[in-house]
Amino acid sequence: MSINGLALRLGQTLGPVLAGAAFGGWGTAGPFLVGVVASGAMLVLVLLTVPSGLQGALRS
Repeated sequence: MSINGLALRLGQTLGPVLAGAAFGGWGTAGPFLVGVVASGAMLVLVLLTVPSGLQGALRS
């Protein structure tokens, strides 16, 4: 539970800072573009690390 709490608080702390930096660098679309890149990176990470990947989910 403490790791979950840490992840939540870390996101609440760093999220606005990173979104502000993205906004400052790329304008209004910046935070959304960062979200797209982060989501794509997480999808690749999940597909590489979870043994069944999406194959198990699609079979069910």
